[in-house]
Amino acid sequence: MERRTICILILLWVAAFIFCPLGNSGAYAAETIKIGAVVDLTGPTNDIGVPYAQGIADYFDKINKEGGIKGRMIEYFPIDYGYKLPQAMAAYKRLATEHNVIALIGWGTGDSKVRIPLVSKDKIPQLTTFALEQTEPHTPYNFAHMISYEHQIMGMLQYAKDHPLEKGRKVRVAYVYSDAEYGRAPIRYLKERNFAEKLGLELVDEQIISQTATEAVSQALTLKKAKPDYAIVVLTPKPASVFVKDAKKVGLEATIMGFSFLGDYSLLKLLGEAGKGLIVAAPCSYGHETDVAGIKKIWDYNKKYHPERKVIDLQYVYGWLYGMILEEAIKKAGDNLTGEGLKNALETCKNFETDGISRPITFTPTDHRGSYEFKLSIANPEKGTFEPLSDWIKVEK
Repeated sequence: MERRTICILILLWVAAFIFCPLGNSGAYAAETIKIGAVVDLTGPTNDIGVPYAQGIADYFDKINKEGGIKGRMIEYFPIDYGYKLPQAMAAYKRLATEHNVIALIGWGTGDSKVRIPLVSKDKIPQLTTFALEQTEPHTPYNFAHMISYEHQIMGMLQYAKDHPLEKGRKVRVAYVYSDAEYGRAPIRYLKERNFAEKLGLELVDEQIISQTATEAVSQALTLKKAKPDYAIVVLTPKPASVFVKDAKKVGLEATIMGFSFLGDYSLLKLLGEAGKGLIVAAPCSYGHETDVAGIKKIWDYNKKYHPERKVIDLQYVYGWLYGMILEEAIKKAGDNLTGEGLKNALETCKNFETDGISRPITFTPTDHRGSYEFKLSIANPEKGTFEPLSDWIKVEK
């Protein structure tokens, strides 16, 4: 071999050694981390689905702007499914087979449940919202970061029992819920177990509201005749605003308590003064609570990269929090960044601190529900915010 050729080869080898260090670090930095999401941007829950999706996307953008995780960038693939099951399943197929994601963030209760056998077979951790059916019965690849709808309602029913409106008789309660699975599932769970009755409450009525309802006068009138002390509402903001307005219109005197998705600033805008007295379950801090370190970090990012954004919805915080949890799990997984490796890493998250956004998150190999705690907040229509009504409430598993 000519001397010139040998010298060139030596120079190339030296350059390769300098710029591509030996060991795993070079390969680690060269690859991206692929994460997918099935989100509702255009369907009937898009009023809360959009800020949720924004929170997820912004957290991954924050990671990339800070240089990635150990030099590896996040490749994020969100797909809008319009809250329709066929589109949700098609989206999952694309994410699993075309994009080869190692984790999936879900949205809808029904479609996330249908995917459970698929993510278990494909070994892709699925992080979903609050429905208890996502984590009970236990399945190996489904995770939920905060307290379930069912446990929220259990906590609200306990609050109702502890705050009777008339002494000397049982507290009367009623359920008002969506015809979508997110509404049916928790009420079905509680009714099958006679939870209200076992708690010593009297369940006097239940009303179903369409997810696309434009009026709910008949349901409100029927509910008024039943005379509940508390109405437990499982609706997203659009149908909730319809029900609450019509309930006030017909003179329903019950205290209205709503699950976590009623804790939305947009609902207060729709309700105006009709929102006075509304009590909401809050599994994490609100966007206006800038004294919370984690919320301040959200605002710091948005002031820099999205100065046009003037409101941080509760759903945005939910999405941001999933980004935080996945970042922690990715770091724990190290070089074992497969779906299985990430699942194993998630199961080692113990008392993961979220900068005050939520209670510390813990997953174990036998329990994939990150928290069983929430606070109650009460609507302040004049300020357009929710104010604390209770400290953290822990609901037994």
